Amino acid sequence: LFSTFPPSSLRKRGSRRIYQGGLFYFQQKMLQGNVFKIKDGKLEQWKNWCGELASIHKVEAIETLREEKVIQEAFLLFKIKNDFYTMGIGEGECLPATERPLNQMHKKHMKEYLERVDEIECLYHLKN
Repeated sequence: LFSTFPPSSLRKRGSRRIYQGGLFYFQQKMLQGNVFKIKDGKLEQWKNWCGELASIHKVEAIETLREEKVIQEAFLLFKIKNDFYTMGIGEGECLPATERPLNQMHKKHMKEYLERVDEIECLYHLKN
């Protein structure tokens, strides 16, 4: 722990300064994201759109991630009782989306197919 900012050579890329208990320390950026309920009758459309992002739009999607300083992004699908949900997860600075047509299309599809439930909190994130 450092009482002031340590030299930049000791800071990890993507870390943020935290002040706690009278001391500053650095915390590496963790995963962040949201949980969405998939609207009734929209499951197949959402799955198709995600498939397009991972295939025909992949090159442009990765370019947008670079612009937004996102290291990785994923959407996961799960079911609770009879309802389907998806969880979007991003790692990095996760700057606001650019005005690229692909981002506009993504926002449109999300609004049409999903209802935001809440943010997620990353309790731990391990990498090897």
